[in-house]
Amino acid sequence: MRLYFSNGYSGTASPGQRVFDVTLDGSKVLDDYDIAADVGSQVGTMKEFTVTSDGNVDIDFSHEVENPLVNGIEVIDNDVPAPSGSADDTVIDRSTYVNPWQYSA
Repeated sequence: MRLYFSNGYSGTASPGQRVFDVTLDGSKVLDDYDIAADVGSQVGTMKEFTVTSDGNVDIDFSHEVENPLVNGIEVIDNDVPAPSGSADDTVIDRSTYVNPWQYSA
């Protein structure tokens, strides 16, 4: 699983202005995460985690300072073989409302 973050709001551009926790399936994977302190403002980053799913992946965002922020969620099924060289390279874009406090995929 990959989570993508980028702080684009000028009101949280400095370290310490947006701090939150991320828990995947009951295990805290990011504690007091601060995007601006990690990579700066207006900069994107990706965090990758290994999750063994029971059919659902529960992602919880815990408020510390300001609201949690995630820009993208990528779930990768490692049991699916990579496509062949002749596979169609069609990209599918889906927009989904994400409750800022909990997301279940």
